[in-house]
Amino acid sequence: MRHSGLSLLELLVALSIMAIAVAMLYRALGAGVRDAGRLQGQQKAVFVARSLLAATDAVPAGGWNESGAAGGYQWRVVSQPFGPVTDPASELRLYSLDLTITWNDRGQTRHLEVQTLRPQRLPIAQPGTPAS
Repeated sequence: MRHSGLSLLELLVALSIMAIAVAMLYRALGAGVRDAGRLQGQQKAVFVARSLLAATDAVPAGGWNESGAAGGYQWRVVSQPFGPVTDPASELRLYSLDLTITWNDRGQTRHLEVQTLRPQRLPIAQPGTPAS
């Protein structure tokens, strides 16, 4: 005589497979949430970097070397002349800016480094002197 239905062994195997599948799904969702949090921190660091660079469209004659903090993010800007000066008479000089943003993300220190070029700020012409 054959019974219709599941035996105890078949039921245990089915539950084991389902438990493994649920555990894998839970792990995948947890990794997605962690990655989303990490990306949010990195996005805020990009906003800090963009704000700092937008605030300064030219570098002072002595360069721009400064550091500070904003909203849990520490930043540091280091500048140096870009390339050799080929024409000393030329007023336009470029500076290489290295901007580093540092923040803590769940006990880990994260960094974002941005490099760009900015021109040197030209001196303001005094009234009554001819502009060059």
